[in-house]
Amino acid sequence: MIAGIIKIHAFAVLMLALPLLTFDARARSMQAANSYVKFSLPDSFQPQSRFAGFFSKDAGATIMVLDLPREAYSQFTNRFERELTNKGYSEVRRENLNGRSDDHLFFFARQHTPVGQFDKYLLIFRNNERAAYVTITVNPIEQVETPLSYIGAKNILAKVSLSHKRARAAKAYYLTYKGSFKERSTIAGSTTIFALKHPPANPPKKYSKPLFVIAPSLSHHKLTGLKNTGRQLMAKFSRFRNIKLMAEENLMVDGMHGYGLSGTAINKSNDQPVGIYQLVLANPKGGYFRIVGVAPRKLFTHYLLEYRRMAASFHLSVPISE
Repeated sequence: MIAGIIKIHAFAVLMLALPLLTFDARARSMQAANSYVKFSLPDSFQPQSRFAGFFSKDAGATIMVLDLPREAYSQFTNRFERELTNKGYSEVRRENLNGRSDDHLFFFARQHTPVGQFDKYLLIFRNNERAAYVTITVNPIEQVETPLSYIGAKNILAKVSLSHKRARAAKAYYLTYKGSFKERSTIAGSTTIFALKHPPANPPKKYSKPLFVIAPSLSHHKLTGLKNTGRQLMAKFSRFRNIKLMAEENLMVDGMHGYGLSGTAINKSNDQPVGIYQLVLANPKGGYFRIVGVAPRKLFTHYLLEYRRMAASFHLSVPISE
């Protein structure tokens, strides 16, 4: 997803005098939640429960981690830059990252949004067992006095490593009913994917696997307009096209207000028709939980009942009253 050569701008040179660039003496070793990825970070960076990574208000920076199988590394080498450009990133450049002797790719890019420009620092690396993708985003909206600089981001990424053990962290939620599904994997420390316990032995060549996914929002802001949020999220599925709503309903799950939708679409990866179920639950502590079930359209009536039952069994690990 990224490649090129980076220039050190004048502002980066000026940043050499800022405290963030001399954090080694007060850095501490931390491992991202539900991840193998380890960091040496300044005290201002705090671990996050809604994603695998860290946030520093002082530096206006967010670090996000994605654990990958070792073989996934090769998929990045030839197309990373092109994919970032296709997603609207600018100034995409690749540079060597001094201090690393492993297989790695380091990139800088800029993302332009309606609320401002974001600087992105991206590292993909691997060891003999696994790989990882680390992104540092510097957020200009924070209006901090000493934002994390280009040199500071490189210092952090030069020291990132992989542990032999995953750092376990308690989930914010659990299901009391999983039916014919089992938990398969965790992405970015918080998104959980459930797959069939007994998948078809010989599925068709073009086949959309039934999947059930739970993803907490990254934002902690109180959700307003639950119905509109649900509709917007449903309309913006990047993996599907021709999305058409069939049914909508207001729900209550474990004391939380929710908005459920079901519909049909075409899976972009194989052009096969699918059914989609989505439930958005307003988290009383801020943000929301997005619950999604997808299955081939011919089987969707059956799986829709299963998805609704699974969603109804959703519970917060810490009750709302506490």
